[in-house]
Amino acid sequence: MDLMDEFAAGPNYGPVLEPFLTRVLRVVPRLNPLIQPAPMEIGDSDHPYLKWNMLWASNMVQRSSDNAHTSWSDGRKSPATFPRVTSMRLLPNLLPFTIDVFARNPDVGVTCGDLIDAISDSMRKHAGQADFDSLPPARKKVVSEAYRHNRSRAPGVPGGALGDGLRRLDFLGLETMFGGIRADPDSVKRVCGELLPCTWILDCTTRYPMTRDEISAHNAREEALRLEAEERENERRDEERRRDEEREARRRSRRHSRAPTVATVTDDDDRSTVTGR
Repeated sequence: MDLMDEFAAGPNYGPVLEPFLTRVLRVVPRLNPLIQPAPMEIGDSDHPYLKWNMLWASNMVQRSSDNAHTSWSDGRKSPATFPRVTSMRLLPNLLPFTIDVFARNPDVGVTCGDLIDAISDSMRKHAGQADFDSLPPARKKVVSEAYRHNRSRAPGVPGGALGDGLRRLDFLGLETMFGGIRADPDSVKRVCGELLPCTWILDCTTRYPMTRDEISAHNAREEALRLEAEERENERRDEERRRDEEREARRRSRRHSRAPTVATVTDDDDRSTVTGR
């Protein structure tokens, strides 16, 4: 009999635990290999991993086993852990922030897609002045340079689309690549003061200059996603227009049905009125 895939997508593969229950039951959830760091050394088990410059939204993520022009879909709905959990907490190794990840569907638990989307959303949040002031002088310089570069016209950065105001992603400096999620109890205890359940480290690794082929593939993916978004927006507008037309047709129909009508008078009615019969 085939063994069940621990990380199969869907709601029918075991319980979904609250983080506090994992502590009560003394269960340590295992991470889906897809969201773990890429195999780097001899002896590391080979597995697909995710490639992503976190300056960009989550629709620019790629799976290592896909070609350069394909956006990630295989494994997006797979659970991020086994057993499944309702929420996770991530501690970025370079940021003074935590990232909380919640399952969109509590019956399924946190998926790999939920986790990546939560990171993407968190990175795009604006940072406060207090966050910047808490940095040592050397890191402040790195963040300031990253802020200017990320909004420039250089290849591989979003540019003006980021807008004004410091964002969390600017705190990454050059370490903008998703390096995977890993367990590190000592680091969690040092940062949080205790070993919290369902808490992992998010590694942020160095972004290197893109090759000409990588720039071309990146631009092609970005353009394809822009066209897809434009098509979805056009479809939404068409659907909205259709609904408006249907509502207007129903209003006209109701107005017509309430309009007064003129009764038809027959010849017999006319004669009876004149003769009094």
